[in-house]
Amino acid sequence: MFRSLFNPLCTRLAGSLLVTVGTLLGAAGVTAAPLTMSISSTTTLTTLHVGDTFTVNVILSGLGMAETLNLLSATAQYTGTALSAPTAVTVGPIVPGGSGNPDVSTLSGPNFAETDFQTFSALPASQIFVNGNFFSFKMTAAALGTGSISLSFLDALDGASASPGSPGITAGPALAFAVIPLGGGGPGVPLPPAFLSALLCLAGVTLTLSRGRLALR
Repeated sequence: MFRSLFNPLCTRLAGSLLVTVGTLLGAAGVTAAPLTMSISSTTTLTTLHVGDTFTVNVILSGLGMAETLNLLSATAQYTGTALSAPTAVTVGPIVPGGSGNPDVSTLSGPNFAETDFQTFSALPASQIFVNGNFFSFKMTAAALGTGSISLSFLDALDGASASPGSPGITAGPALAFAVIPLGGGGPGVPLPPAFLSALLCLAGVTLTLSRGRLALR
């Protein structure tokens, strides 16, 4: 008799315990892996020359398979005066509908570019649900100098949980750049040995010719 009562009771308790643990783990999973926003470029930015144009990509990573975002904002800015103002700010493929989506906007200024996405739709297809390129922009090397491009503002809002909240988002490292002379050697960097050798050779030839003229006199 005790065994017949014990087995159903244990089954119910075990089931309740599993449901409780699963609920807690599910709630914890919403914020367990913070999102990361990083910047990258396929161009080598440490050997730019005046007039070179390059593309900067702002990339989202860390979004889980069951997670969606109904808000995502990022601002990239750069230091120094060697680059032109960002142009051609383009919405990336992770935004549903791309640049034609009325829930997304872009903005750029003398030293920054940003993109803001926010939707009030509860449909997962209307929210950001994959990792990848959030937005891109172009810049041109305008003068000799160095600096860096970094993310100065980030915000995200979880759209998948019953109680939406910030899933946590961190910025990746800054992207350093240098605009150098065509002959090499950046600002404050010594000229390359080949160029110095050419200068020394030219000086030697000039000195020899001068001595020859004096000998003829």
